[in-house]
Amino acid sequence: MKRDRDIRIALTWVAWTAFGALATDPLLAVADSVDPRPALIELARAGRGRDALAVVERELAERPTESKALGFQHLRGHLLEELNQPALASKAYIDALSGPAKIAAYSRYRVALGPERAGHPVVAAGLLATRVAAVDLGPELLPRAVRLFERSLARGGDCHLLTGIDTNRFAPPERRALGFAQAQCALRQGERDLGRTLLARLLAESEADDWALAAAERASLLDAPPVAGRLALLAGRTLLAAGDPERASRMLNRAQEQGTLARKDRWEVNLAAERARLAMGRAAALAQGVFRLVAIAERAPSAELRAVVLSERAEAIERLGQLRPASLAWRAVRDAQPEGRLAAPSLLAALRLDERRGDRTQAEAALAQLAARRESRFEGATGELFLAVSDLARGRTAGIRPRLATASAQSALAPFAGYWRGRAAELERRGSDAITSYLEVIRRDPYDPMAVAARRRLTAPALAPNAVILGQRLSASRRTRDLVDAWLLLGESNPLGRTVRAALARKLVADRETSPFLRLSRVPTARWPLWSRERPATTGEEALLALGLWGDGAPAASDLFTRGEADLAFTAALELGRAGQVRRSIAMAQGVRDRVPDRLPTALLPPAFRKTLYPLPFADLIRREARRRDVDPLLLAAILRQASGFDPQAVRGMGRGLAALTPAVARRLAARSGMDFAEADDLFRPEVSIALAAARLGEISRETGGIPHRMISAWIVSPTSPGGPAGIERVRLWQSACATPEPEEFWSLLPDARVRDLGRVIAADWLHYRELYPSAPKP
Repeated sequence: MKRDRDIRIALTWVAWTAFGALATDPLLAVADSVDPRPALIELARAGRGRDALAVVERELAERPTESKALGFQHLRGHLLEELNQPALASKAYIDALSGPAKIAAYSRYRVALGPERAGHPVVAAGLLATRVAAVDLGPELLPRAVRLFERSLARGGDCHLLTGIDTNRFAPPERRALGFAQAQCALRQGERDLGRTLLARLLAESEADDWALAAAERASLLDAPPVAGRLALLAGRTLLAAGDPERASRMLNRAQEQGTLARKDRWEVNLAAERARLAMGRAAALAQGVFRLVAIAERAPSAELRAVVLSERAEAIERLGQLRPASLAWRAVRDAQPEGRLAAPSLLAALRLDERRGDRTQAEAALAQLAARRESRFEGATGELFLAVSDLARGRTAGIRPRLATASAQSALAPFAGYWRGRAAELERRGSDAITSYLEVIRRDPYDPMAVAARRRLTAPALAPNAVILGQRLSASRRTRDLVDAWLLLGESNPLGRTVRAALARKLVADRETSPFLRLSRVPTARWPLWSRERPATTGEEALLALGLWGDGAPAASDLFTRGEADLAFTAALELGRAGQVRRSIAMAQGVRDRVPDRLPTALLPPAFRKTLYPLPFADLIRREARRRDVDPLLLAAILRQASGFDPQAVRGMGRGLAALTPAVARRLAARSGMDFAEADDLFRPEVSIALAAARLGEISRETGGIPHRMISAWIVSPTSPGGPAGIERVRLWQSACATPEPEEFWSLLPDARVRDLGRVIAADWLHYRELYPSAPKP
């Protein structure tokens, strides 16, 4: 039947081609050809929504059966929405419910959005219940429908609609959303025991996602007596992880007051309560916490948990600035579980502290212990790098080469080792070797902070003359790599450097492998892989793409547009960006970037492609809020790109929105900044999320003296509480280990690998943004 229908549709399109009257407008004329959808897409791209709507309505009137089969009723609703006619759009979506089932699901979702936005949650929930219960909305639409269904129930929808839904049929995120809805409904209907049980079940399953946070916040609003000890413990731990130590402490105190907890739970309550006190306190609280953590560690139910508690004690001592006691405390962590996961990191921490206090003998002893274990090879290489950088920053070169060689063997440490190899060569007056080492670092990634530092060394008076001479010599070569090196050495400010760049570009354009990436352009709509009669759309998402609705059809793009030529994937990235699917647009562009041959530098790729990789959506909001808080808008953009991929609906762990902030952090920022913040879902509004992110970045800037590498690190330290007090303290602690204020020393000595790696990515992204958007206003 389906095949016969497709044949009939195809024959109908042929008939239209033969007998249709052509309009005078070329785009409207094409709309009467074999398939009118490409022309409709072009009309919409040209901002001619009314013309596109006219074509759609004509097709529905003249050829209703064929047009409905292609989803034109749904497209009509979308175009009416775009033209700000919500009532007519809603009616069009209702009409579309009788269309193809694969598109009708999206129509139903759009119908439900109308009453939900208009404050009629009962209607919205009713419209969604049947389809949610059937679990047949597809992997892209189902999560959005479930979240809308849960939100509608929370705002007054009929809780009886949950009765027919088997939550066990859903994937974990949707199952947890519906589980939270069940708990909310139970509490609303007076079934308090059931509600508490459901909240506890959610938290016991996971304490690290936004539904756990929602359950913990709901539990914190219950009256104190009915909150069972186990629920209070689980909620308190989740609130603490979400950056809300005050509320966490209150919940944990409730748990401690009740005598119904098992022995292990009582121990966990005491530990969590101490963590909350440490999160809220300053030096005095740290000093008291050090002693309490010892007692907690002694009662730990396992060696692994004992090591965890002792590591928190060691960190507290380190934050107090007591280097020798902290070193001993880190060794105690290793002794608590010599073969455990914390053993090697603890020895590395002790090594760092021993070096900072000038005890190289103890530092070398820790390094020897790391080298003795095969499992600690990376930590051993990191220790070698730490000692090498500490020596070189102080002008010492003895024994440096073997240390850097060991570090170079670890790919994650190679950029640092390469840079410091250049510094060692400079100190030993081996200028040629220094230039070679720095060039290797720059060639690896010119935007990495270590490459930026290497370029700075090459342009300094000590090396610049010889670097220019080498660049001039390489510029005469015919080899691509030599021309790349010449350009990197000479730079854009040198006339010969600009000439080399032009010659390099010509050579790469003539290269069969690199040329397609230098000529990246949008594939005309008529050539998209959507119009083949041999392969009609098989999913709702593919059918929506064929209507130009990239917002809803985005999942199909990763399959259809990544086959063959890079231009197709680039086209998909452009269309996704235009549709507001920026995160997916970046991912699609990154897929193209990963296919680019290594010999083609990123800076030579077409600007339009690079701006797809590093887009600037919400530009006006970002610039306005950055000016208000006296921060660089492009640094803010680089942070948001990594936090959410510019997805306003992003959920990362317990963080929400563009900046991945938790509600607790948002409330504190709003209170300090004089902003309104009503509820957690406000974080999904770009204007709220960007304003809060800019406010926090402004605070960090003031607390770190506006020094970029410290600002970036402070933002990253805690994902739920960017740059909170503990974060600022840690950055200051890390800076105190450095002999110089140079960012390259800071990045090289950073003990937290996650902060180091993500921080360098954000710093590199920031450089891309400054290069691509030079006119962006600075504070």
